[in-house]
Amino acid sequence: DLELALIRAAVEEGATQAATISKKSGASFFAVRSLLPAARRLSMSDIRRMVNDVTEADLGLKTGVYRATADAPEEIHALIDRSILAFR
Repeated sequence: DLELALIRAAVEEGATQAATISKKSGASFFAVRSLLPAARRLSMSDIRRMVNDVTEADLGLKTGVYRATADAPEEIHALIDRSILAFR
């Protein structure tokens, strides 16, 4: 998500080419090429919300709020699904 935010910032500064955005953002060329459509479509507030959601989920997994084991992966699958749907 951090790379997405950096790429979005470069787009907001007027960069349009993946190579230029890669240099400005520090993200790899391949990451830029993959994330550029989302960076153009999502606002910084959308990206900020996504980063907050992922951070909250990560903390929840590490502190036991969410439980995910090899035998019961349902909660981690739900968190992954929620993250994927945030890109829509």
